[in-house]
Amino acid sequence: MVGTATKKVKGRTYLYFTYYDPNTKSKKEIYCGLANDANSKKNALELESNKLKEQRERLTEKIEQIESELKKRKKKTVTT
Repeated sequence: MVGTATKKVKGRTYLYFTYYDPNTKSKKEIYCGLANDANSKKNALELESNKLKEQRERLTEKIEQIESELKKRKKKTVTT
């Protein structure tokens, strides 16, 4: 789960990048700046892109592990 959130504080709206951290099992927020600032939006998008790439790498590794285990089990089934 990744995305952005805004918070209004003393009349100003701030932008945060949010994601779920599976290690701590909690939602994390990273401050990006004022919500109407182009650099804040760019920072949030960069953070989101990086987090999604990180998740993709973990998922790819997990898929490879599962497929390897399935191949081993298939060989055992065929030879027995």
